[in-house]
Amino acid sequence: MLASLPTPRRPSRRVSDMVLRTFEYACAMRNLKTAAMLLAVLEDLHKRRVSRFGGDRRKGGGELSAAMARLDQVKAERAV
Repeated sequence: MLASLPTPRRPSRRVSDMVLRTFEYACAMRNLKTAAMLLAVLEDLHKRRVSRFGGDRRKGGGELSAAMARLDQVKAERAV
């Protein structure tokens, strides 16, 4: 059970990083309602970043799509 929890990291400076870590924890706890709400917050933060800066300036940038896939995975596991 403890192996699935997020590992502690150095504090991040971005709100989206903190929301993403909280989303990962909600998924680990199988709290789908909270995970879905946090995903909506991540989507909103992404939209604001794109509209403000004309695109995502982060390297990688696949965090939002990975979070969506993670939530779908947790939903599928719960349905079984």
